[in-house]
Amino acid sequence: MIIRRRIEFKEVLRRWAIGEVGSKEFGISNFKEARKKLKSNQFTDSDLERCLYKRWQFYIPTIEVLNATWFLKSTKFIINEFPNLYTMNETGWKQKTNGSYRLIDAVNKFLNLSDENSREFKIVKNLENLDIDDLTGITLIYDKIIKKYIIVEGHVRLIALYNHLIIHEREIDLPLEFAIGFTDIKWRFSPF
Repeated sequence: MIIRRRIEFKEVLRRWAIGEVGSKEFGISNFKEARKKLKSNQFTDSDLERCLYKRWQFYIPTIEVLNATWFLKSTKFIINEFPNLYTMNETGWKQKTNGSYRLIDAVNKFLNLSDENSREFKIVKNLENLDIDDLTGITLIYDKIIKKYIIVEGHVRLIALYNHLIIHEREIDLPLEFAIGFTDIKWRFSPF
């Protein structure tokens, strides 16, 4: 397991906001300017509020109370651990995984039943057109008690990476890093 460096929770949120701010659901007209500010050392709590908390205000406190120790890890880690990644306990992911919550099952279902008009299809098929910022916010939790990785943010982007790196055996030239929090407290949205 390659560990890049330890980070604070605020850095996890900053990275998450960088990845999310370009999403149409945010409705931020000048998202490139918002990303630029988040990428600088001059971002404020109000920048995080505007780019992240409005959409995830209920969700973020459930992660914060885990008192996780956060690290950045490399793409190689994700490739090696992909069969061991689980989705959050949410109705949509339960359906997409046929109740297993294993992300690999969502990949298989997606590849067999993909809707070309869906947001997920567009992300998977356009991975090569995404930039590093679009992939920055992928976040996982490792529950040390049950010894499982649970995806907090970036389910579809991970499916896109799996499709690109594993199924199509392509390289990726982006220096990707993923935030992973280690905790011994059960997350509210854990499928276990």
